[in-house]
Amino acid sequence: MQKHLIMRSRGARPFGSLGFTLIELLVVIAIIGVLAALLLPALSRAKGSAQTTVCINNLRQLQLAWGIYADENEEHLPYNQPWFLPVPSTTNWVGGVMSYETAPSANPADSTNTALLLQAPRSQLGPDVKSYAVYKCPSDRSWIKLGGQVFPRVRSYAMNASMGDYGFGGTESETGAFTRKDQLGRPTWVLIDTHEDSVPDGTFIFPYGWPASQALWGSLPASRHNGSGVISFSDAHVEAHKWLDGRTLVPVKRVWQGKINAPNSPDNEWMKQQCGL
Repeated sequence: MQKHLIMRSRGARPFGSLGFTLIELLVVIAIIGVLAALLLPALSRAKGSAQTTVCINNLRQLQLAWGIYADENEEHLPYNQPWFLPVPSTTNWVGGVMSYETAPSANPADSTNTALLLQAPRSQLGPDVKSYAVYKCPSDRSWIKLGGQVFPRVRSYAMNASMGDYGFGGTESETGAFTRKDQLGRPTWVLIDTHEDSVPDGTFIFPYGWPASQALWGSLPASRHNGSGVISFSDAHVEAHKWLDGRTLVPVKRVWQGKINAPNSPDNEWMKQQCGL
């Protein structure tokens, strides 16, 4: 009987010692670490791909609203004027100026005011868009500090300065001024996902300066989607375009950035082609 009990004690752990040993815990932690290292990049890519899809859908909705506006207004395009130029009755395709507390506009609260995205007459596309979330790229993390509190800004997109330029002081784009949809020949770009430091009003100026052969970005495109930007066109198609030039991939500094010189830039040349230049 005593021999039988000794054999049993040697074949099992003592009562109360049923947990993992230190070595077993270290092995499990190591395995979890390896799996995390393998899975996290894939999860990050999947999240980035999903955000790009949302951004594409956002611009698709805005582009469709742009087309509806023209269809309902005898081919006239919505107004698209810089904030510092006089626009009758404060009418524009979108209202509000996105700014930082480091370089405030006349009304810094515009950066958080979703009503300016949807309510007429400040927003001509708003009644057909209906959701303020459509104006914000999900990868845009820009913010403004108001009253000591941090708030996300509400708009990421801007419109080709040539679209809806009714001559209220003009723009510095050399692609011509289009005020009617039927003036457009081949598909031309209309809306663009814009760099956080280059989206104060709703106007994206490109190219900048005279002549158009100058390789100047008046405004800067966003490159939040793994080095790509999202652009919509007058024929209603939307695409994510991969930028090739490192000078286009400008880091966020939370101060206004524009008028970037980029001679021999393939990105600058590609944009000119989308303008018909």
